[in-house]
Amino acid sequence: MMQHTRLFVAIPINRDIIEIFYKFKIKNQTNEGIRWLPDKNLHITTCFIGNVENYKINNIVFQLEKFLLNIVEFKLYFDSFQLSPINLSLT
Repeated sequence: MMQHTRLFVAIPINRDIIEIFYKFKIKNQTNEGIRWLPDKNLHITTCFIGNVENYKINNIVFQLEKFLLNIVEFKLYFDSFQLSPINLSLT
């Protein structure tokens, strides 16, 4: 059977934003509908690629790295956040 990996493109989150999530997490720790991840796993998913056969991953990474070489640094500004898949809002 072919092995698959869940693959996505993501942007890491800086410490200030992680602190906001941490405070939200503390307030909502007893909410059974949330599966909390370690802070180090927090990120902004920009593109979900899907469940990819493992032998294809190196080529996908290579192609993404080539593409991303042309991206200049940018800043993101948010007025709200949504936690998925259960759609809780941080605003």
